[in-house]
Amino acid sequence: ERRGVTMRSLDFSGPCTAAAVGDDGAVFTGRGGWLRKAGNEGVPTSVSVFQGDLAHSIACGGGLVCVCGTYKVTLVDARTLAVQVAWAVAAPVVKSAVLPGRVFVLCVDGCVSEYDTAGRRVWGVRVPTSRCGLAIAGDIKVSPSGAVDVYLGGMGGVVARVDLTVGSDTAPPAVIFPTAHAATGHVRCVSADPTQLYVATACDDRTVAVYAAGDRSGAPAAHLHTLRGHGARIWSVAMAFPHVLSGGEDATARLWCAKTGAALRVWNAARLGAVWSVSLHVARAGAVGVWYGTASGTAKHHSVSDSALSSDTHTRGSHRSTEVNSDGGYGSLRAARVGPGEGDAAYDVWTAGQDGRVRCTTAVGEVRATPPAFRNLTELAPFRPAGATTRHAVAGDGAGGVHYISFSGAECTHCTLARDESGLQAKVVALSAAAGGATALVADATGRAAVLKCADGRAEVVVQYPRDDTVGLATAAWCGGGGDAAAAPAAVLGSKNGMVRVLYADGAACAAAHGWGRAVAFVGRYDSTRFIAVDEGGAVVLYTPVRGAEGVEMFREDAYKTGFGDVAGGWILGGDPTPRVLLWHFADNTACATLLPTGEEAARIPCAGVSRRTVAVRGPVVSWVAAGKAVHVHTVALPTDVAEGLRCDAECLAGVERLRFRGAATTGESPVTPIYFAGGDDGAPTVLRRGAAGLAVAQRLFPPFATAIKCCRVVDVVVPGGAVHTLAVAGGGGGRVSVWSLPSGALLFTSPAAEGDRRPPKKVKKGAAAAVVPPPPAAPTLQRVLAVGVAALTDGGCCTAVIAAASTDATVSFTPVPLGADPAPPMTPATVVMPDTFGACLSLAVLNPCDAPPGVDPGAALAAVGGCNGFVCIVQFAVHGGRVVHEVLGTFRPHLSGVNCLAWQPSSGGSTAVVLSGGDDQAVARTVVAFEDGRCLPEAPKSARLFSAAVRAVVASPHAPHVFYAVSSDQRLLECAPSGDGAGISVRDGFVASVGRPTSLHVAADGVAVVAGQGLEVVQLD
Repeated sequence: ERRGVTMRSLDFSGPCTAAAVGDDGAVFTGRGGWLRKAGNEGVPTSVSVFQGDLAHSIACGGGLVCVCGTYKVTLVDARTLAVQVAWAVAAPVVKSAVLPGRVFVLCVDGCVSEYDTAGRRVWGVRVPTSRCGLAIAGDIKVSPSGAVDVYLGGMGGVVARVDLTVGSDTAPPAVIFPTAHAATGHVRCVSADPTQLYVATACDDRTVAVYAAGDRSGAPAAHLHTLRGHGARIWSVAMAFPHVLSGGEDATARLWCAKTGAALRVWNAARLGAVWSVSLHVARAGAVGVWYGTASGTAKHHSVSDSALSSDTHTRGSHRSTEVNSDGGYGSLRAARVGPGEGDAAYDVWTAGQDGRVRCTTAVGEVRATPPAFRNLTELAPFRPAGATTRHAVAGDGAGGVHYISFSGAECTHCTLARDESGLQAKVVALSAAAGGATALVADATGRAAVLKCADGRAEVVVQYPRDDTVGLATAAWCGGGGDAAAAPAAVLGSKNGMVRVLYADGAACAAAHGWGRAVAFVGRYDSTRFIAVDEGGAVVLYTPVRGAEGVEMFREDAYKTGFGDVAGGWILGGDPTPRVLLWHFADNTACATLLPTGEEAARIPCAGVSRRTVAVRGPVVSWVAAGKAVHVHTVALPTDVAEGLRCDAECLAGVERLRFRGAATTGESPVTPIYFAGGDDGAPTVLRRGAAGLAVAQRLFPPFATAIKCCRVVDVVVPGGAVHTLAVAGGGGGRVSVWSLPSGALLFTSPAAEGDRRPPKKVKKGAAAAVVPPPPAAPTLQRVLAVGVAALTDGGCCTAVIAAASTDATVSFTPVPLGADPAPPMTPATVVMPDTFGACLSLAVLNPCDAPPGVDPGAALAAVGGCNGFVCIVQFAVHGGRVVHEVLGTFRPHLSGVNCLAWQPSSGGSTAVVLSGGDDQAVARTVVAFEDGRCLPEAPKSARLFSAAVRAVVASPHAPHVFYAVSSDQRLLECAPSGDGAGISVRDGFVASVGRPTSLHVAADGVAVVAGQGLEVVQLD
């Protein structure tokens, strides 16, 4: 839930070729020759309708679903998915429509036919297609009076409408719409509004056209808007006036306003593949329902309120635009930059022209210019010292010369450093100035660089950096440092061959490869210890430079691809611990601003004739030169809090657990960190904080996962002495497990991903000094991680957090992560393979040594692992000599099918503990387990089938020793306890959660429960 926007997704394990929404709100999708249905409960069912063919089109109505293949039409009962009738057609089907007792089919040859529900042809007519050629795309709409309107899209961008009379053997002439698409493109998609007054079409030219369709009274068809924004071919379009939805090969689904032509919302599905099918409908009063299916087999649903659309239109799409035009005497503009002006919101526009002058245009239109004293200016960087009334800039030319310009009112002073003074030997290609100081970085095309100090009308070189093995410098950014902080990083450079170089104020430097070999488009300081680099193809990498006794080395952290192309620049928004990046990229004469790492679009601005080399970003302000004659400056109105809520359904949520090392004192401990950790199918690890108004996002962790996050844990680990380490652990569908330290957000460990989620390996130079964060141990590669847990163990005085991860390949991995040790001792992980009858691992719960019963080995932890066949396996593990040692103590079967969730409930009864579980069999179970002589001796499980759907989460009460809570897919949350006779489980209390498809549950010590699923709900338990 975010600004009235709800979303759910369904995984169909294959490409979705068509999608439609039925009368009861169920969604029908086509995958190959299969029709699949998912009702409001989100559980898909399917039926095979074609052999060796694809479901190209789906239509719903009158309790039936019409599925069209290439030469076959099949009618299916919408409730039972039973095939009613099927028949063949003479030409490939383009579109179908279903009414009670009537089915209409449009074929590629222009033939429109009506059939009854038994498959008998009632009438048919061939629509003239001489103007548009074959009917590549089409739509059929039937008015309440029975009149049939057929809309055709064909070759050459032609769109036509034909009004048919039911039962007639001839068709009237087609009404040709005004041409709005490129004449060389083909219309691939046509969708008419249910009122038959408006039509939306999509063409090979990557545009969507909106038409007024005219009417039978003679009103002509008219072109209203051409919608631009897709970066590749558009595969599907849907219209429900005043909204248009489109999806395409660029992996985006876009919602538009048909009245104004404005872009209302963009959903980025880069991690799911191309959007092949879309469906748009009125979900309820004041809301728009959106479905789209992707090439990866995921179908997603959004219900967007009108108020949320209005807010987003203002927040994301709004921008203030200013143009500074050449008067003809400037010549071609070589550089344009935005500098600080008068007041917090004002800015100056600085330009360098071919005429050898530098000009400064203030916010009120005043122009200040230098004499024509310079030649071949190539770069420009304005700055303004804190509290100063003067305006300053540094300019570079094509011969390596550097010029310092200062304006005091209308008076101009300037000085020049020749190439022998600056140390540069080639064209100046990068300039960056400190925001509030008089220090600037200048670099030439060979990679040579210098730091300048500019004051009192003079510029002097403070530090010079020789060239290195970079090829063709592309961008640079000033990052602080200076003469008073010689050991701090001063600047970061990016080159055309993908090298990233960090410079220190005392002349030291280090470099690392970006990894994808493309030119670096944007560099900057991400937080207090890391730098970020983004290449032209949108690949993002974080680096950590480390100074040691042997020099400076750079460690390349994990990376990910955004899916954007033609990146031109960016800006770091905010700071620790939640840095965000505003990234500008271009597609189809459109400039797009996207917030990373969430992928949220902040602005979309039409542009033409823009040189990417002239793009400059300063906070929310971006500028560029168009056609060499005009400077365009746009101020983007960013959301006040771009991290206002989860961006997707929550696949998992966890509250903080307190873990202590055995024997550690509990007096004087700090309170438990009041946060939650969550993840979803967008792959973004998210830290939440609970307040009076509910849950709000406090931090997003980097790097995000390339696939959905399936499980997470967050723990406060109390080491001897009282220090607390807060760790966040997440596991994903790609087999990856990552561990972060909070609140810094530093990545402590990440495991190898499975083959489907591979990323370029980290590259560390030989002879590197010890890193602040130790490199991860050689963790095993898992298939699909569905559950994680954390244990606090000691090994000869070394405090270690052991990360347990359960995978669908029937294995559990144990990875040790040392805490507070510098240097970190070598650690060896371990893997346990479950018994043959166990099946895939679905759930896992860890019992810390402090809570383990006396029968367990001292210093060892217990892991309960649940499998898909209803078994639970108990594994004992510990750390000895830097190695994780483990032993399987036994198994038992509390459920008939998959064990979806597990929890430990420490027992006061001697050497026993209690395992709580919930399964696909709609039951919860409570199993008392005794431990003797290295074995577990489970009693007969006490179970009860209390739900009408699968149990998704079970947690022990933090107060009552025998009480626990469980939540199921049907949104029921129950408080349970052993029955009075001890033979079963009884329900003490319960309620229905408002969150759809619950996945996780956490109950805090203050009695507040948080349910996660299709949104988040905070409940105060009695």
